[in-house]
Amino acid sequence: MATRQRYVSREMTHFVGRDLPEADQYQLLIEIITSGWLTHAPHDPAISGRLTVNTDARLSDNEMYFPQIISFSDIPIGELDIHIQKFSRFGLSFLKSFLVEEGANPVFYIAKNARSRDKGRTGRVTLAERFDQTIRAYHALFGGLRDSLGKSDLPGQLEQILSIKEFLDDHIFSFLKFFDASKPEDDPDHFYMEREWRILGNLGFTLQNIRRIILPESYAARLRKDLPKYVGQITFVE
Repeated sequence: MATRQRYVSREMTHFVGRDLPEADQYQLLIEIITSGWLTHAPHDPAISGRLTVNTDARLSDNEMYFPQIISFSDIPIGELDIHIQKFSRFGLSFLKSFLVEEGANPVFYIAKNARSRDKGRTGRVTLAERFDQTIRAYHALFGGLRDSLGKSDLPGQLEQILSIKEFLDDHIFSFLKFFDASKPEDDPDHFYMEREWRILGNLGFTLQNIRRIILPESYAARLRKDLPKYVGQITFVE
């Protein structure tokens, strides 16, 4: 039998209502579970997976690509304290195997203050600077190809070029996440500690798909009253 690693989990967790009062966080959790949907803004199951790209922003500031996603954390239940402090004490988890079937993948973290092996005009540059330079060239290249092919008699070639760009935007650049490795582990901007996985679009699920519900013990009686058919695991947090 293979030995299991303790720094990853068989289940992945999503916490709700980061900026809401505690009572509203609980109510939102119940609404999500009873609806059978985890949704991104504008929180409509019929609207899913759109991508907004702001080419005037910096990729390394995590402000260029805005995919409509649902995020999960691949952190063992016993190690969620820092994550809970950043988000909320109300969440639910699903087996990783279930989420992978729904298209979940981990983000690609980049230490923005790491040095690139490439040299710029003024010497060594950071990876953040190198990514920003390259993504500007990428958008310029595809923009030029679109303009030139759009004037030619090769519509199939233009369609192929745009399909390639759409794939790279959706499945590569939308999964890049830059973080400052010099910040302490509990800093909200030390994103690497989140061990984030993403699903493009909304997630539909059943009550049986839920692996665990996480909330303060003071809400236990309300939970059992509001979700009498839930028979899965419940984990209380302080």
